[in-house]
Amino acid sequence: MKNILILLVVVFVSGNAQSAAPRVDCGLVDIEDILTGPRHGALMEVSNPNCGGGWVCLDPESEFTSVNVSKRMFSFVLANQMAGNKVRVYISPDKLSTACGNYPVVETIGLK
Repeated sequence: MKNILILLVVVFVSGNAQSAAPRVDCGLVDIEDILTGPRHGALMEVSNPNCGGGWVCLDPESEFTSVNVSKRMFSFVLANQMAGNKVRVYISPDKLSTACGNYPVVETIGLK
């Protein structure tokens, strides 16, 4: 019984540690380029090279976000690139999307 309790505590603690992955604020950035397709998924090049090496993923295969969130982020990025707006990008450096070639996933994106 004691072994089961210890196992449950370990599973609970490790599960919480994984869900508390650090979020990185890339700041207000320019959208330099967007690459899509089977080789790139939905990659976005940003003007801050410290943000995922300058490339971040919009998670097109919904590995870490829902399909709706991924589609909304992509539409938001396209509209703001066309308007020439800077966007604030937050990434999860520990979440690497295989659909984008293992680049960090955009967690949230906005204008401020």
